[in-house]
Amino acid sequence: DTSYSNLKYDNDGTQYDSVNKPLLDDLNTASKAAGITTTITTAKTGHSDNTVTGNKSRHGQQTAVDIAILNGVGSGGATNSSNGNAEFRSLGDKLKNALVSMGYTLNSESGNSKAVLWQTNTGGNHFNHLHVSNNSGESGTTPTTDSNASEDAYNAATGTQSSKSSSIW
Repeated sequence: DTSYSNLKYDNDGTQYDSVNKPLLDDLNTASKAAGITTTITTAKTGHSDNTVTGNKSRHGQQTAVDIAILNGVGSGGATNSSNGNAEFRSLGDKLKNALVSMGYTLNSESGNSKAVLWQTNTGGNHFNHLHVSNNSGESGTTPTTDSNASEDAYNAATGTQSSKSSSIW
């Protein structure tokens, strides 16, 4: 479906791939909440049938996509958390935070019906793109759009301490 306001696809064959509706719905919702136009750069076409560990890839099951363009910006060939395009990393963090706030598990796809791989070598180089999958058959909850709440949701999901200083209002 191409009627999503914040979701596009590239034209290397991806535009002909089927992707499940809950995943597309969630990506559009998260993108809109983060203020990002997301371009799906890989669905099934051009992706291997198996993961690097030999398991069947979710890409071939229409339940996973890769995103290597956000707001028209690419990763700049990133291979770690500090090289490549800083703007792409910042936009990727916003999209990842929105997805995590919607119930997506960060950097662990195995055993999780909804996952986002980002800024990790888990399953390959996920510094130059986000891998997002949803094989639950259901769309997620409404994302958190408040940056503090989004960071709180991310920290809760990852067990990370908050980087913000506390203050009394």
